Amino acid sequence: MSGARERYLLTLIISAFFVISLGVWADCVWVGGISNDMWDEKNWEGALDGVLTIGAGNPHNPMQHKTRQGAKDWRPGVLNTTEQADLLINNGQLMPWGTHHLNGKVELGNGAELNIRSDVYVGRDGVGALTINGGTFRLKGGMILGDGANGNGALRVLNGYVHLNEPPKFGVNGGEGSIYIQDSGFCYTPGDTTGIFKELIHTGKIVTDPGFIVVATYNPADNNTTLNARRIAGATMPRPWNGVHTLEQPDRLSWTPGPGDVISEVYFGADANAVESAAKDNPAIFLGSTQGAVISMPAYAKLDTTCYWRVDTVRDGETTKGDLWSFTYVNKLKPRRMEYLDRGLVAIKSNDGIFLSWRLLGTEPDAIAFNVYRDGELLNHSPITDSTNYVDANGTLEATYCVRAVLDGKEQAVSREVKAWPKEHFSIPVQQVPGDDNFSYFINDGECGDLDGDGEYEIVIKRISPDPDEHMLFEAYKLDGTMMWRINMGPNYLYDAELNFLVYDLDSDGKAEMVTRTSEGTTDGAGATIGDENRDGIGDYRPFSWKFISKGPDFLSVFDGMTGRELDRADYIERNPVIQYGDNYGHRATKCMFAAVYLDGEKPSLFITRGIYALIKLEAWNFRNGKLEKLWRFNSNEWPGYSYQGNHNMSTGDVDNDGYDEIIYASMTIDQDGKGLYTTELGHGDALHVSDMDPGRPGLEVWQCHETQASGITFRDAKTGLIIFEYDNPKDVGRCCAGDIDPTHRGFELWGSTGSPMYTCKGEEIGPSSLPMNFMVWWDGDLLRELLDHHWLGGEVGAGTGQIFKWDYEQKKADVILNAEGAYSCNWTKGTPTLQADLFGDWREEVVWRSADNRELRIYSTTIPTGHRIYTLMHDPHYRENVAWQNNSYNQPPHTGFYLGDGMDAPPKPNIEVVKP
Repeated sequence: MSGARERYLLTLIISAFFVISLGVWADCVWVGGISNDMWDEKNWEGALDGVLTIGAGNPHNPMQHKTRQGAKDWRPGVLNTTEQADLLINNGQLMPWGTHHLNGKVELGNGAELNIRSDVYVGRDGVGALTINGGTFRLKGGMILGDGANGNGALRVLNGYVHLNEPPKFGVNGGEGSIYIQDSGFCYTPGDTTGIFKELIHTGKIVTDPGFIVVATYNPADNNTTLNARRIAGATMPRPWNGVHTLEQPDRLSWTPGPGDVISEVYFGADANAVESAAKDNPAIFLGSTQGAVISMPAYAKLDTTCYWRVDTVRDGETTKGDLWSFTYVNKLKPRRMEYLDRGLVAIKSNDGIFLSWRLLGTEPDAIAFNVYRDGELLNHSPITDSTNYVDANGTLEATYCVRAVLDGKEQAVSREVKAWPKEHFSIPVQQVPGDDNFSYFINDGECGDLDGDGEYEIVIKRISPDPDEHMLFEAYKLDGTMMWRINMGPNYLYDAELNFLVYDLDSDGKAEMVTRTSEGTTDGAGATIGDENRDGIGDYRPFSWKFISKGPDFLSVFDGMTGRELDRADYIERNPVIQYGDNYGHRATKCMFAAVYLDGEKPSLFITRGIYALIKLEAWNFRNGKLEKLWRFNSNEWPGYSYQGNHNMSTGDVDNDGYDEIIYASMTIDQDGKGLYTTELGHGDALHVSDMDPGRPGLEVWQCHETQASGITFRDAKTGLIIFEYDNPKDVGRCCAGDIDPTHRGFELWGSTGSPMYTCKGEEIGPSSLPMNFMVWWDGDLLRELLDHHWLGGEVGAGTGQIFKWDYEQKKADVILNAEGAYSCNWTKGTPTLQADLFGDWREEVVWRSADNRELRIYSTTIPTGHRIYTLMHDPHYRENVAWQNNSYNQPPHTGFYLGDGMDAPPKPNIEVVKP
C-alpha cells in the first residue's frame, strides 16, 4: 500500500510539470513517462523541424532548461511560440518563468494549467490566439493582446478559467487585440475592475455570442472581479417563488434582475391572461418601473387565491418580456408522500425481563392506545396511553409477542409477532464475497429503506476490500439475513475514494430505490454490466496512481430496491476539467453527494452534487415512471459568493416554512427552484448541524464549523443566513456538535474543537467542551440526547469500539453507558457507525455497527423504559431526509425538524401521507 502511495506521489509530481502534448505542422508529441528528461529524444514522437519554437535548442530540445538564479524549484525558463505554432497543452501544469511572445495557436485543454510568471504578449509582431478550452491560465505579470504594427492577439475563453494580475492591454504600438468569451469561461482580476471592463465591453474589445451579454461583477468578499458571458435574459429568482403555496402573507415582490444595467417593469394581478398580456397603459396591473429588485404589492394576497405577476427587463431600450409567475397564500400545505411503516415491534432480553417497544405512527390520532400480548395473553390491565414500551417481568425467550392499537375502545389489526433478542444487539450475517475466504471485505456505510414495501426496513451497505485491485460492492439485506442483491461497482471506483449513495422511495410507489454513481464495468444486481458506452475500447480508467479517477464515463444510476436491477441511467454532473473543482488530479472532483428533497412539497426528488472546495455544481432530478428527468442545475460560478462554500456534508429541510425543501449546502443555501437563497461566504468546513436548536425563536438554526475563514464556528438562522453568534478562531476548526444535553438551559448545547467552549443556544458560554463531538443519539429514558462515538483502537486496527456516553452536566464529564464490545466503527478516526436511525420500536434510535470480523451487522437498541410518547422519528420529514443523506462524505448525525429536548412542547403532527405498494 505504501509503495502504491509513493508511486502515486511520484507520478503526480512529474505530471505536474510535463504531461503535455504538442501538435505542430509536423506532429510532435511528448510521450515521456517516468523520465522527465527534456533532452532525451526518446521522450518525443515525430519530427521537430523548428516550425514550433519553445525556448531554444536543437530540434530535439524544444524547451530550454533554465533554472532561475536562486530559485528553489525547477521550472523551464522561457516559453515562446511562433506564428506557425499549433500548441495543445493537456492534463498537466506547465509553469515557465517567462515568455517573449505567444503567436500562432496556443490552447489549454481539459485539466491543463499554464502558469506564467511574467508579462505575456499574445500576437507580438504577428498573429496569435490563446484559447482556454477546459483549462486554467494564470499570470503574474500583465497581458498584452496585439503588440506592434503587425501584432494581432486574441484571448478566447471558451470553457475554463483565466486568472489575470490586472486587466489586459489591447493593441499596443499599433497592434490589435480582442477577447472572446463564452458562458462557461471566466476571467478573474484582483480588486474592483468593473469600470475598466465595462468600457472595453462598450467599445467592442470584449465580445461573446449572439444571445449573450458579457458581464463584469465585483465580489467584495473575495476582492476580485469576474468577467463572464451570460445569456440575455429577464428577471429570475421570484420571491415568492413561482408556484409556491405560502403560509405567510407576502407584502412585497422581489426578484433578481437580468444581467447588465437594466430597468424592471412589474405587472401583478389575479387573472393569468390579463397579467400575461398587460402593457404599461393598464394601471390596474402595471405596478411601475424600478432600477432595483423589489416593489410593494398593492394588496395582500387573499386566502386560497392564486396571484400572477411578471417582470419585464428593459436593457438599452430593448424589452425582454418576463415569465409569468404565480403564488398562492394558503393556511395548509400539501401532505408529503412518505413510506408506510408497520408497528415495528421489537422485544429484547434485559435485566428486568423482556423489554418491548413499538412505533407510534405520525398519521395516528393522539387518542390511540395499545394492548400488549404474550402468547395470546393480554399483559396490561388497561390500554397503554402514556408510552410505546412495556416491560414483561415474567417474559421468556421462548415467548411470542404482539401489540394491538386501541381506538375508541376497539382493538385494531394485530402487529407482526416477534420473539425476544437474547442479547443487547440483533445480528444480521453478511454473505461471503466469492474468493474472500477471510471476510477481508470490510463493512462501511449503510442506509435503510423499505425495499419490498412490507412496512419493515431493509439495510443497504457498502463493502470495501483492502486490496485496491478489488471492486467496491453494495449489498442489500433483510432483517432476517436474506441478501436481496449485490452490485459490483467495477474497476472505475477505487478503494478509499468517496462513493456515496441514497436509498429512498423516489417515485412514491411504496418501495425504495437505490441511487449512486456508476461507470463502465459496473454490474447490477441482476447481472447486467455497463459496457463500452463511449466506444473508446477502454473499460478500465484507473490511472497509474490508485486513488482518484478523472477520466471515462461517469453516470447517475437508479436501481430497483427489490432486485438491484438498474432501472435508468443518465450522465452525472461533468467533472472535466477536474481543475475547476480545486486540484488537477481529481481528488476534489470526486466530492459528490446525494439527498432526497421535496421540491414540489408533495413527492421526493433526487438531489446530486459535485464539488465543495471551489466550483460547485448541483442538479435536481425526478424519478417518475421508471425514468430520470432533470429539473434544474446550479453552477456556483453564476452566483457571486457561492463558490468555495461547500462542506464534506450537507443538510436539507424546509428552512422558510413554505412546504418546500431547501438544500443547506454548508455556507450557502439553495432554494427549491435551484436558485441561491443566501450565502454567508464563510467558506468550507467539516461538520454541519441543522435543527430547531433554539425553541425560543422561530424556525431552524445551523451550527457549522469552518476550515478556512476567521469565523471558527457560526450559529445562524437557517432561513436568512443571519449570524446569531460565533466562536471566533482563525484556525481550522475541524469538528462541532449540537444537541440538548443539559436540562439547566432550554434548547441545544453547542460545542466544537480547537478550543471552542460549550455554548447555550443563546450564545452563553457554560464551560469547556471536554466531551465527544461525533454523533448524537436518543437512547435513555429522558428527552436529553446522548453522545455516540468510539474508543479508538489505533492505526493498526483502523477502527474503534462503538460507545454511547451520557453527559454529566453537573460534573462536566461524559460517562460510558454502552460499550459495544466486538462492534467496530467506520471511516477510520471519524468513528462513525454504519448507520444511525429510528429503525423500529419507539422514538429512540438504533445504532448499526459492523462486527470486528466483518461477518455481521449488529443493530443495538435501548432497553431503558421511557414515559415520553413521541411518534416515530422516521415520520418527521426533516429527520427522514437526514437519515437518507447521513452516509455522505464525512458522516453527520440526523436531527429532527422540531425541537426535541428537555422542556419541549408537544411535537407538531407531520403533514404526511403514507404510500403503500
